[in-house]
Amino acid sequence: MFLPELIPYITAMCNASLLQGSLPESQRHAVVVPRLKKANADHTDVKNYRPVSNLTFMSKVVERLVCRQLEAYLEEYDLHITLSSTFTVSIQKVSFD
Repeated sequence: MFLPELIPYITAMCNASLLQGSLPESQRHAVVVPRLKKANADHTDVKNYRPVSNLTFMSKVVERLVCRQLEAYLEEYDLHITLSSTFTVSIQKVSFD
């Protein structure tokens, strides 16, 4: 595939975003699409919809990098806040899926 050719460019974009502390303007948008909450819900009732944001690939990659760096920092300096196990599991699912 094209992954070996793309990795240097993706790495450069991620490093630039991390150094600047922000994403490029072109990556700061999302397409918001209404989705039914349940498959059998009444599609004519607006209350049965929820917004779903489709983010760019690069924004997701940078978000994961920042999350991993933050987790490593908190772990290294023993700064993790003790949370209930349910909340901790949900953070791990969001961060590393």
